[in-house]
Amino acid sequence: MKKTFIMTISLVSVLAICMAVFAACGKKHNFSKTYTYNNEYHWRACTDKDCKEVKDKAKHTYGKWEVTKKPTATEKGARTRYCTVCKKKHTEEIAALQANPVTLKEGVMLGKKYDGKAVMFTKEQFKFMGNGAVTFMYKAGESEWTAVAPMAVGMYKVKVMVAETETYQAGVAEFDFEIKKGDNMITLKDGAMLGKVHDGNAVEITKDKFNVMGMGEVTFMFQKAGEEAWTAEAPVAVGKYKVKVMVAECMNYNAGEAMFAFEITAAAA
Repeated sequence: MKKTFIMTISLVSVLAICMAVFAACGKKHNFSKTYTYNNEYHWRACTDKDCKEVKDKAKHTYGKWEVTKKPTATEKGARTRYCTVCKKKHTEEIAALQANPVTLKEGVMLGKKYDGKAVMFTKEQFKFMGNGAVTFMYKAGESEWTAVAPMAVGMYKVKVMVAETETYQAGVAEFDFEIKKGDNMITLKDGAMLGKVHDGNAVEITKDKFNVMGMGEVTFMFQKAGEEAWTAEAPVAVGKYKVKVMVAECMNYNAGEAMFAFEITAAAA
């Protein structure tokens, strides 16, 4: 009887302990509202005594980088970002800015012949690092730099300036170029006639019958067909002739000349 009682008491004790354990395991734990974190994960820790459980454990999810110290040509910079969940700070070093030499691409010519239009340079004509904005300044001789591109004949300098970027220093270089005098193309105006029917008077050929470049003086020389000599005297007699149109050099154009054939025909009987 006594033995049976002892066994009953022991069984009850075991059941009580098991129930206590199950009750403890089923207890609802309390977790911190703030996150604990290491370099890789964040989580919410259990705040109950002797409780080592964690909740919402996950890898950090970072937001955008923000530059906290801009790098220079001589000093490194820094950038920072934060986990969007636990606000863990992550800082990273930014390398010092690299040099940015500006050079002219192989085969590119900057100068041109005068055409009445300002020079037009583009960033595609130059080699540089990064994608910084490119601007140009111009000067002639000892004059001041200006953003207005030149169009007149002369010797000039262009200053090419590349803006600083996150990786590269600002770059600047100067290049010489020339706007040379343009070629003087001489053509006969539409509808203009050089020849005429013989009337006893010298043929009249004037600069108004020609398209010429610039303001150079226009003069004429005449040659009769079959002869070598040229003369400034306009012909009168019936025959075939050539006129040489000569335009003098001026500020923006070279001298030019061109020849045109014409005929003085006999008048009807």
